Amino acid sequence: MALSCRTKASLRADESGYIIATTALLLIPLMIFAAFAVDVGAWYAEADEAQRAADAAALAGVVMMPDFGQATAAAENAARINGFDSADPDVTIVTERRGSQGFFVRIESKGETYFGKVVLDEIDIARYAAAEYITPVPLGNPGSSLGAGLDTPPIAGDPAERMVLALNSYCQGYNNGDPFGAGFLGTNTCSGTVNNRYPTNPDDRGYYFVLDFSGPDDQNNPVTGDWDLQIWEPGLCGQLSEGNTTTGAALETTLWAGDNTLLTDDDNLVDSNRWPNAVNGSTGPYEWPRDTCGGTPPRSPWITAYEIDADLHQGRWLLRTRTLQRSTENSLNSFGLRLVPHGGGAVCGSIAPSSTCPQVYADTWLPIFIPRWINDANNNRVTTFATAQTATFYLADIPEVHQNKVLEVKLFDPGEGMDNMQILAPDGTRYPFERATLNPNAVAPSGFVDNNNRCTPPSAAFADPDTMLGSFYECLDVTGSVYNGVEVIIRVPIPIDYACPESGGVKNCWWRVRYERDPSSPLPLQDRTTWNVRVIGDPVRLTE
Repeated sequence: MALSCRTKASLRADESGYIIATTALLLIPLMIFAAFAVDVGAWYAEADEAQRAADAAALAGVVMMPDFGQATAAAENAARINGFDSADPDVTIVTERRGSQGFFVRIESKGETYFGKVVLDEIDIARYAAAEYITPVPLGNPGSSLGAGLDTPPIAGDPAERMVLALNSYCQGYNNGDPFGAGFLGTNTCSGTVNNRYPTNPDDRGYYFVLDFSGPDDQNNPVTGDWDLQIWEPGLCGQLSEGNTTTGAALETTLWAGDNTLLTDDDNLVDSNRWPNAVNGSTGPYEWPRDTCGGTPPRSPWITAYEIDADLHQGRWLLRTRTLQRSTENSLNSFGLRLVPHGGGAVCGSIAPSSTCPQVYADTWLPIFIPRWINDANNNRVTTFATAQTATFYLADIPEVHQNKVLEVKLFDPGEGMDNMQILAPDGTRYPFERATLNPNAVAPSGFVDNNNRCTPPSAAFADPDTMLGSFYECLDVTGSVYNGVEVIIRVPIPIDYACPESGGVKNCWWRVRYERDPSSPLPLQDRTTWNVRVIGDPVRLTE
């Protein structure tokens, strides 16, 4: 029998064929995996681009809410700029409204395959984003009147405001409570050092007030109907708060109608949007005659200035009030604002915005005056604060969305007629704060320091069960005219667990201010101050 023997060389020859065959079989899936590795990286890159486009689209669209059409157009334009055009058949942009202040965008596109087409032509990519616009802080009170003096308050059960609004004349002097109305730093003169905060552009002069018909923030349910905007004594009517009736400042008003873009006012302030006044039907600025006081006693000091159709124009109406640059005027003009139903009715108000009652509040700056007395309908002098010499009034609405942020309060020229003031959270808490000052014509405030002012009630006359949290509390000491002509900047850290007290299912997020004067003083409380309130941070944010 013959024997055979296979050599190593022959064995290697047989195995090389096997390796070649196996490699050939594995090469195809290996190439597919490599192709997918490249394509998956590309898909992730496209998905990131889609997410950035969705974020940009949501942020661009939300500022146009509650006008859903304009919001969608703005979102699609932002998506197109970021590489996703809704006109492309492979791109789909879906938008949704989220209340009146929220906006949702979903971008869908086809992710291309570059090396894996033999297995998969394309893949669906979808990314979404939602944004919310946190409206500016309403500055004033939660009702349809502001600066109503001794009148019935808009919130049932609240005391009368006992304050009025006021604008200083060009020649009154910067250190008399109005940082933007006075042209000079001197007192009751029209010469001296120029106030560099006096606007050079006439359209920037004065103060703006918002007549808000937009209704609750999270709904698309605006206030409707016909309303009268009334002004309390727009002329010079012999009030102490108006000074000399021959040299007091004349008041000029202009009203712009609201529109569907209630989160931005840039498109409101155009000539075509001006609203006619109720006196002569003119849409231009109207200067109120000095004798516009409501007639002879007994009289109503409220004058109908504008008749508003909230069905035709909704959203936020803007009223500009200003005094003019005249050397003959060196005293202020006090006034008040209120919205009442056309044809008769009373002011209204609720802690939470409602769809039946508009709100009146200041835009950016609130110029107030707390006088020692006010004339009533019969021209009788009424002392506004009697012997208690305290004043507590609403300041701003700070919802819980601002937890862990910083509330910044600016008050210009506080103190000549009071001793201290406190800022009260909705539950009466006086949070610690830091403060800085901005002196006349300074370009930047001094450095912030911890407030070291602590106050105790000087007598039982200051007892306030609703706000007094013990006998020792945080305050701003303003005695000795220490802040005359100075802007004080207060920053209050809002706690991370900040919560608005709730009653009857309604949250009260309104902060207040309390003024106090020593009861031993021979004069009642009085103060002329201009306020500004904001929450530091971007009002637009992504929520998804």
